[in-house]
Amino acid sequence: MHKSKKYKYSISHPLSANSSSGVSQRSVLSPVLFPIFINDLDKHLCSSIIKFADDTKLFRRVRISGERDLLQRDLQYLQDWSDTWQMPFNVVKCQIMHLGKQNKELDYFMGSHKLEVANEERDLGVHFVNNLKPSKQCHLVYSKASSNSWHDWLNDFLQRR
Repeated sequence: MHKSKKYKYSISHPLSANSSSGVSQRSVLSPVLFPIFINDLDKHLCSSIIKFADDTKLFRRVRISGERDLLQRDLQYLQDWSDTWQMPFNVVKCQIMHLGKQNKELDYFMGSHKLEVANEERDLGVHFVNNLKPSKQCHLVYSKASSNSWHDWLNDFLQRR
């Protein structure tokens, strides 16, 4: 004979704890809900966008003023989207990188904040420089590979075999 068990479930609201908007970072739902919240972020953009976790990169080739206007419009759309959904961008951390020798290096804004120009960016361990030369990345990888800690790790690994 099988005994039936009764379970009591209670639902708490971790999303409202110490959070003015969005998903609490302490919640186990954060990795699931955040991509759902930002899923429509690129819905009306003309420029290309890359989203990875909470990092967003907007980019497009700008050769004429009309293309510059499209990029600026997309930046304004992102700002409006973040205001609507109460998920503000940290505009102080937002930057623009002008790539290539013939770039006119125009100014861009998010809301009233002028975006700071970055000459280099590290993304997922890869260093990008505005002249697109790989020398900085090569130097950093070489330096890390030839550091004493790397040699120590390799020696330890080989001695354990």
